[in-house]
Amino acid sequence: MKELIRQRRVIDMMITMHSIIAKRNKNWALFFDLILLLFAVLLNALVFVDYNVLGIKDVKIVEKIIGVTSIVIFFISLVVLRVEWKKIAEKHKIAVDQLTELKIQYNLLFEDTKTPTRKKINVFSKKYIDTLGAIVKVPNSKFNRLKKKHYYKIELSKLITINPAIPLFILKLCLSFKGIKEYKYEKNKEDHKSG
Repeated sequence: MKELIRQRRVIDMMITMHSIIAKRNKNWALFFDLILLLFAVLLNALVFVDYNVLGIKDVKIVEKIIGVTSIVIFFISLVVLRVEWKKIAEKHKIAVDQLTELKIQYNLLFEDTKTPTRKKINVFSKKYIDTLGAIVKVPNSKFNRLKKKHYYKIELSKLITINPAIPLFILKLCLSFKGIKEYKYEKNKEDHKSG
């Protein structure tokens, strides 16, 4: 049963992690798509506009702007092709969907009883292992930062439940102070043990 509870916690944490990664990559993809669009519109405007209407007498300036804009568009296009934010976002979105389905399966274990049968636990554990083996991995370089965000989210959610009338930014501030206070307390406890 302890292993089952641990699996549930891992599923919750992985849903948070993959959601954050998917959202960030989707936002980067959108940002660069908009930048590309902006520079493409600028380039087209400069190519087809009558410079005399704009009051530009020196065509060389416009030619330089067109050249720089073309280089920027080309460079951003290469970055977008190389990094593939949309593909990364989609892979992590699929991971969120699969983990959410796994979480539903976990909840169904307890639908009829408080303690599921050994057979149901084994079936779920196999599905858990298969799902975690099939989804895209969280990069090691991001794991601890995302784990911290997950546990921060949990603690903030607890504070919101207890104090729904307090503004969110104050609850976040309180949570930060609580964390610092607990860290100092633990540090002092360790210093006294070693000293």
